[in-house]
Amino acid sequence: QDVPLDEHWLVKIKDIRSNLDGEVVFKIRGSDCKFNFSLQVWVQVNWYYSPQEISEKVSAFDPSKCAKYERIYSHHSEIVSALTFEALVTILEFIEDDPEQPHILQDQFFQRYYLKTTREKLSVLQYTYDGLKPLGANSCSCRGLYSPEDGEMHWCPRPGCHRAYHRSCLIEDAHHATLKGRNNLVCARLSSSADTDEAMTTPGYDILRRVPEGLLFLAAQPMVRGGGWGVAGNVAIVVRARRVVHAALS
Repeated sequence: QDVPLDEHWLVKIKDIRSNLDGEVVFKIRGSDCKFNFSLQVWVQVNWYYSPQEISEKVSAFDPSKCAKYERIYSHHSEIVSALTFEALVTILEFIEDDPEQPHILQDQFFQRYYLKTTREKLSVLQYTYDGLKPLGANSCSCRGLYSPEDGEMHWCPRPGCHRAYHRSCLIEDAHHATLKGRNNLVCARLSSSADTDEAMTTPGYDILRRVPEGLLFLAAQPMVRGGGWGVAGNVAIVVRARRVVHAALS
């Protein structure tokens, strides 16, 4: 019976070694003499853990905030037989505060957390643009972690922020603006850039209309992830579209 993909154990191969035995047949005075040997291949691996496995080791870790194909990397190392492997898979790295984060398919393995092991305790850290940081370093104002399979979160592209906020939290905290008219909304969104904390100067809509309609439409999209937008959302493609528009108008 085939094992579902998300139920396989995942490891990162660090080293491969073998010892060689075998069988050699040779004749001594007309009689066959046999020497048996076998080839054994051993692999040193680091383990990826499922969120459920981590929650059994770290009580504060909530596996419900993780996606089905999410795994947590560790330096827990073992040596296993090469015969235990079934296939190669790609495990992408998800950096929540990276404006260039590549797209991640719904059924694709990824990692964003790391299990740190010391003699004293186990702890979960988060991969960020600036290296490993405590869990939730780039979380919403409610301190709730990003759950890819929950509702949408809005991502702020400014370098001093680079974090996602629950839509409900933005509304509750009144951190949103009500703009009348499509033109004002487009200009407001284009003023937010991944390259500066300052609001970009945006020309009037009459000038913006010179930009190809498809590009302008893409650049004016809100940056969101989660829900129907997927794990990484549309952040990277919207960031690039805004850069093209700003470069064309500069």
